[in-house]
Amino acid sequence: MWSEENAQKIRFEILSSLITKKENLSINDFGCGFGAFYDFLIEKNIIDDTTTYYGYDISYKILKDFKQRHENVTTILNNKVKTLCDYSFVSGTFNLKLDCYDEEWKDIIKDYIFNLYEHSKIGVGFNLLSSMSDKKQNGLFYADKSEIFDYSV
Repeated sequence: MWSEENAQKIRFEILSSLITKKENLSINDFGCGFGAFYDFLIEKNIIDDTTTYYGYDISYKILKDFKQRHENVTTILNNKVKTLCDYSFVSGTFNLKLDCYDEEWKDIIKDYIFNLYEHSKIGVGFNLLSSMSDKKQNGLFYADKSEIFDYSV
């Protein structure tokens, strides 16, 4: 899905711009996948060895690969965030609705957003595809961003 590396980096730059502290920082990365966001944060020197980083995903194999590359990261096989951190981030995970109806997926996203806020002391960052997109693909969710924004604040 993230075939364009530059587009992914732009998304990561926007998400990471929310981070206002560096020392003793804690982060939940929900839907962390292979750890691309973590790699970006390291590369840009946004996090350091005082950072506590929790990578959440529902795929054991993906988390195993992430953990092999970054032993200091705590990976958690779960479909909900369980750790209280400074920040919680989601990049791309909300876009894959698969076989859910839009209204059903929107409610699921709202439930996840609530969960993220419950487990974040400073802030939450996530991205969504826009319902204003010209080209839409099956299996992807295109959000009415104003509705999600209104729910989130």
